[in-house]
Amino acid sequence: QDHFETDTVDVISVYRSPKFNQALRSAGHRVARGSYHMKGLAMDVHLPNVPDDELRDYLLSLKLGGVGYYRNMMVHMDFGPVRGW
Repeated sequence: QDHFETDTVDVISVYRSPKFNQALRSAGHRVARGSYHMKGLAMDVHLPNVPDDELRDYLLSLKLGGVGYYRNMMVHMDFGPVRGW
């Protein structure tokens, strides 16, 4: 938020119960079986007026954990191993 000098962060998803995570998987969503959301260690966000690919690239440069990019929707970040998708 500070890096991009924006006042607004749209939080799409943070904690997910194992039951809800499984329901998403069963409905055909690409959701990890061992999602960091279920551990409270992940967040999906969107910053208005900041292209998601710019946010993704910035987060990847920090090397703090996993970063997933869902074009024109959101960016996933977690505190797992450093990786990107």
